[in-house]
Amino acid sequence: MQPVSENVFALNEMQGLLDHEWELVRTQAARSIAGSVLVVDPAGVGKAPPLDGRATLTHVHASSRGLAGDLRGAPDRLPMPDDSVALVIVRHALEGLPHDSGLERELARVLEPGGTLLLFGLNALSPWRLLWLRPSRRGLRAPNLRSVAHARRTLERLGLEATTPHYLGGTWPRRQLPPARKDGTIGSRWQGAWMLAARKQGGTLLRMTPWPPRRVAIRPAIAQPSTWRACA
Repeated sequence: MQPVSENVFALNEMQGLLDHEWELVRTQAARSIAGSVLVVDPAGVGKAPPLDGRATLTHVHASSRGLAGDLRGAPDRLPMPDDSVALVIVRHALEGLPHDSGLERELARVLEPGGTLLLFGLNALSPWRLLWLRPSRRGLRAPNLRSVAHARRTLERLGLEATTPHYLGGTWPRRQLPPARKDGTIGSRWQGAWMLAARKQGGTLLRMTPWPPRRVAIRPAIAQPSTWRACA
């Protein structure tokens, strides 16, 4: 059963943004991925479309009540083994959770060495915030916004190498957003959403053109226990 909408992603404008982001994922990343893929979305978002025939996709909805969808449990206890997922796609799931939910740590644990995490967040600097901060008009929960700088620091503490953030969605909410650029060009920092790509140490980062090669200082990863964390 699909989770009941409880947040701003129930708005038509936000559904358009999610579709725009998924088009970017599909056209830029899916063609380079084979293996296990984990998609984590907010509650109330529909089923993620398939990537391609080579990927095995697991789709999870995250909310303050826990995880639902293909997996169930608590955000800090993903029922998946260590180093088991080639690509993790997180579209705004963290914005419906408290900052100490532990989901980032679990995502870093299940990501395989050399695997890629694509993290999407809402941009607090964008004019879109006028839409997000008025949830009372429909009784919807406002998103728990996190800056891209905070997200990047968190990923690096978990041993993931993050690229320069990119922005998408336009500077103002619209029901229909333009198609994602096939050349990967994503515009200014005033747009509605940001995306970070990060790699777990031990492999080659999935580059999303036209990002230029850049040297990133590798920090030691926080040790993760090699255990299967079962649902409580």
